[in-house]
Amino acid sequence: MKRVFALFCSFGVLLTALAACGKAEPEPTEPTTDVPTQAAAYGYEIQTMVDENDGILFQFSRPVFAGASPLVETANQVYDKMEADYKDKMSAEANPTDEPWNYTELSALSYAADGVLSFTTNGDWFMGGVHNSWTTGHTFDFNLGRELKIADFLRGDEEEIRAALVEAFAREISDSDEDDLTDAEEQSGPDANFYLAKDGVHVFYMPYVVPATQNGVDVLIPWASELMKDF
Repeated sequence: MKRVFALFCSFGVLLTALAACGKAEPEPTEPTTDVPTQAAAYGYEIQTMVDENDGILFQFSRPVFAGASPLVETANQVYDKMEADYKDKMSAEANPTDEPWNYTELSALSYAADGVLSFTTNGDWFMGGVHNSWTTGHTFDFNLGRELKIADFLRGDEEEIRAALVEAFAREISDSDEDDLTDAEEQSGPDANFYLAKDGVHVFYMPYVVPATQNGVDVLIPWASELMKDF
């Protein structure tokens, strides 16, 4: 087994007050590269691992947070679990063919503004004839000191948010013949998988939420949507 570690993309961010942007699209700003020394400071770097095991190329990257913010430990625990799951996957899989297989989970910053950092982890699993791709998201508010949920961005109670997301999902797949939205309803609850980007909130539905979608479905809720709270 070969393992290579690379560290890159170091950033530091100063904790600031959260500014409400109304219906206007927020203007994301890149974190400063100078890590402040104040007690409220926090920062992160992306750690990358490359492994080759039993005929499969494995690649994994994650943010590693540092600083005095109480959210640092919680945010690291999220990715500690993701890294542990990746290592379990690596030890459990083997390629019985002569074809190259690969498994990747690569994290990157998708949004940064006013103390809010959102990260995507793009996964890809190619094993011969099967090829799945997916995205998971985590969004942290270093002003509030917690990971944000979909209800922090969308108006309504849990069932109203679920109904609005399922409706948006149905519009996204309107060109397909799929009419069973059971899986979409399950994935539209309070723990809905989402990330932030310059154009709004992206809710990502995992592969096979529609039988033909090996790569999942990405549903955009624009910042200007009536569904959105002031943010």
